[in-house]
Amino acid sequence: MLLLRARSGDEGAFAELFDRHARPVLAFARSRLGTDAEDVAQAAFVLLWEKRRELELAGASALPWLLGTVRVLSLAAIRESARHGVTLDSAADVADAAPQPDRAAEVAELERLVAGAVDALEPVDRDIYRLCIEEGRRYADAAATLGLTPATLRGRLARLRRRLRAELEILRGA
Repeated sequence: MLLLRARSGDEGAFAELFDRHARPVLAFARSRLGTDAEDVAQAAFVLLWEKRRELELAGASALPWLLGTVRVLSLAAIRESARHGVTLDSAADVADAAPQPDRAAEVAELERLVAGAVDALEPVDRDIYRLCIEEGRRYADAAATLGLTPATLRGRLARLRRRLRAELEILRGA
């Protein structure tokens, strides 16, 4: 697994991880932010590098964690813009915020796959997804919040990640 190699400081492994996931991460960020997407996508990869030693992924892919991180960072960027009075009022701003035409189908498919897979989960698994993948919480914290044992949470998270990965493989193969 690339993340395991990156944990030991292998920058080549991290570069390979970046090359593998940069396109879908950037497309997802563009679907949420438009012009600020590159900054948010880059920030997600920086966080992945910074947290590589402590991050506990149940599966081999860092993509679900990266997408959840982009979602959280995008929401934070939107809140920050609103706090400072920056809004998308002009037609030019709205056009800039729209996904690129060549990426629109990719973004729509990615969002459909992730949303569909998450919606089909049992309520407790949706909560696990939100806490562990979207918010990046540690297993012990998420388990305590949900009243589960860490082992139960790990097992459920492993199953839901396998399911997400299977559905995201469709996008990767396209």
